[in-house]
Amino acid sequence: MGFYFPRQTDWNVLHFGKVWTLFERRYPKGSVHPFIVDQPQSPQGSGPEKIVLSGFPFRVMFTDAEDSELVQVQNSAFLRNWRKTAQNQPYTHYCDLKPKFERDWRTFLEFLGENGLTTPRVIQAEVTYVNHLVRGDDWDSYNEVAKFLKPIAPRSGVADNGRLYTFLPEAASFLLHVGYNLAEIGVGLQIDMQSAVRQPDGKEVLQLTLTAKAAPADTSDEALSDALDRCHDAVILGFDDVTTELAHRKWGKK
Repeated sequence: MGFYFPRQTDWNVLHFGKVWTLFERRYPKGSVHPFIVDQPQSPQGSGPEKIVLSGFPFRVMFTDAEDSELVQVQNSAFLRNWRKTAQNQPYTHYCDLKPKFERDWRTFLEFLGENGLTTPRVIQAEVTYVNHLVRGDDWDSYNEVAKFLKPIAPRSGVADNGRLYTFLPEAASFLLHVGYNLAEIGVGLQIDMQSAVRQPDGKEVLQLTLTAKAAPADTSDEALSDALDRCHDAVILGFDDVTTELAHRKWGKK
């Protein structure tokens, strides 16, 4: 989950090192990564904000000892992630992660104030869920993907002129994109499923990614918290809409 804001023009490269000193006790591992250029867009789909890539077009990542919880900072975004690792198997829910995000966000704001930097005007909140279906464990043939996704049907082959066709070929890649405009709660939701190879273990997976984005009503803590909650609600609604009961049981839907 995270917040996006207009690029901080008073930020310079020295601040990346200074901000790590605040997070190093919880997140002792640091690394540098490419700038996130897929910047905020309104739920109504008015298009991406124009980003000027001058200055310092990279982000830094601070990771805990288990490589499970991490903070990401660039001069236009503050993000916090949780990921499953061999050392951290139990799933951690949104209600447990959100207070940690808010704690780290407050630490970041305090850092900005103490260093005479501009307090960011958050223009977009985001909540993203990434789930893996592992080949050999959850599925073997691409035809079996329909066990988890409602938009893919029928699951069986279709006969035509005496020939039998399978719905999905045994291809090396697969991509499904579903977009929602949930105007009633002011959220844009994007759902993608695509084939991939997982880096840590080299396993072939189908990766289901649900990303919700919302503009906060104002800059208050309450409005920012509400924007995150609306994004989370949209992810849950979207997951329920496109996945089957089997998928719900696999991921422990309540």
